[in-house]
Amino acid sequence: MTQRRALEALLAALAMGLGTWFGGWWAVPAVAALWQLLRRTTPPLVPAFGAALAWVVLLAILPWAPLDRLALRLSALFHLPPGGALLLPLAYAWLMAWSSARITRAITGHEPSATRMAKVTTAPPGSRTDSSSIP
Repeated sequence: MTQRRALEALLAALAMGLGTWFGGWWAVPAVAALWQLLRRTTPPLVPAFGAALAWVVLLAILPWAPLDRLALRLSALFHLPPGGALLLPLAYAWLMAWSSARITRAITGHEPSATRMAKVTTAPPGSRTDSSSIP
């Protein structure tokens, strides 16, 4: 990740953290979609990383005693190592932000270049592209 992308991810983390703090978990997809609309060339992984980073900070500022007990019980429930349940909210934030940014990117018509290239290089229906079809 370049320095510019890292700075973008930190700014996205700040926006996601403030959105989550004041608006709840549903602010993550909204902020990610808005981020993707404003920064059209940014890959969806940047707001996703920002969301996970923001939730790491939010989990770190919570009181640890009740969070530790909850994490241990949830880890046992999901058959994870002790404290492994703390990774579940991070994955949830990552997936919400990534999917929201990706859907926004597809709706606005700013698809990744690999997808555009696949559309350009596909042969039209009925054309002969392989050598096995030559008589």
